[in-house]
Formats: sequence, C-alpha cells, structure tokens
Amino acid sequence: MIRLETTTRAIPPTVLQLAREFFSGEYGLTEASADERSVVFEGGGGSVAISARGAATGTIVEITSREWDLQARQFVERLRKAT
Repeated sequence: MIRLETTTRAIPPTVLQLAREFFSGEYGLTEASADERSVVFEGGGGSVAISARGAATGTIVEITSREWDLQARQFVERLRKAT
C-alpha cells in the first residue's frame, strides 16, 4: 500500500475525471464510490482512492493505493504533465 500526495493546477472535478479515464478507462477498475471531492476504484484484488481539494497553491491530490501502486505513480506523472 502506498500513499501519494501532489499538487496540480487542474481543478478538483478535472482531477477526478482524469482519474476515471485512467483507472476505469485504461485499467478497467470499477468505480466503487464517489462524491464531489473523491473517487474510489476497486478491482484486481486491490483499490485506489483519490481525493482532490482546492488550496491556495492549486489542487491538492491525495492517492491511497492497494495493489495498484505502479499505476498510482503513473497517474501522478500524468497529472504533472496535464497541467
């Protein structure tokens, strides 16, 4: 299990949409729950939880991953390139 945190200029809804495209679209994980600030994906014996909240420095993104650690790191890199 890993926990990652990064900051991006993308607004929280954009971060969550990118997460859906990445984890559901590319890896086929199932969206288990979501609200306006977070989304949780499950599948393949693991899970990924992503939260995004606005801050003075941009959007703070927190990711907790179980069994999807490599993909969580790849998502952080994608966020960095997208903004």
